[in-house]
Amino acid sequence: MKDLTLLARSVPFVGLNDDELQRVLALARLYSVKRGEFFYHQDDEAKLLYVLKEGRLKVTQIGMEGRQVVHNFFGPGDMFGGIAVLPGATYPTAAEAVEDSVAYGWDGAAVYRLMEEVPTVARNFVIHLAERVIFLQDRVRELTSERVEQRLARTLLRVAHQASDHPQKDVDLDEKRPEITLALSRQDLAEMSGTTLYTVSRILTRWEQQGLVTLGRERVGIADLEGLEQLAEESSD
Repeated sequence: MKDLTLLARSVPFVGLNDDELQRVLALARLYSVKRGEFFYHQDDEAKLLYVLKEGRLKVTQIGMEGRQVVHNFFGPGDMFGGIAVLPGATYPTAAEAVEDSVAYGWDGAAVYRLMEEVPTVARNFVIHLAERVIFLQDRVRELTSERVEQRLARTLLRVAHQASDHPQKDVDLDEKRPEITLALSRQDLAEMSGTTLYTVSRILTRWEQQGLVTLGRERVGIADLEGLEQLAEESSD
């Protein structure tokens, strides 16, 4: 039942009943990857769509100039490798495990079978595609029109929102001092925000002095969520 609960909150399978989820589970295979290894590399043939069962991973991309960009971090229940639904596609990104991870995987034939047998799956993919287009449009706007402080604040808030779905790994709440602790390095934040490591370090140090964040080794704690939200919404004028 635990597996069905996990799948039921994953993007492709939202709204499915238990019988339909059992069908989804029956068509899946499990894939295990050690920390530092990859579920797939950029430009590999897109053979499998995945939903993370255990662990944590980051999705990265190497640009034309050879610079790596971190697109996102994923936890249990998150889908990745969705491009596999397109025949002949290649993965535009790489999926690296940042801790030992296990994922369900479905090949293209299994996904198409599910779309035909369970129309809700096809509908969910259409909705997901539309949401991705909106997300990418917002990211382009951020990178081209917002100050670095805004972009960095939005990045932290975006990861914190996602991490709140997986509190056992990414969120540490202290009753005396509510704080969201994210397992992110400053280099990760630089790549996700489209800026340099030096700039991120400088801004985070200033924010720590202001009581907005706390800093640790490859960890950033959000001490003042409302303060970061205000920074993210400030006008660029």
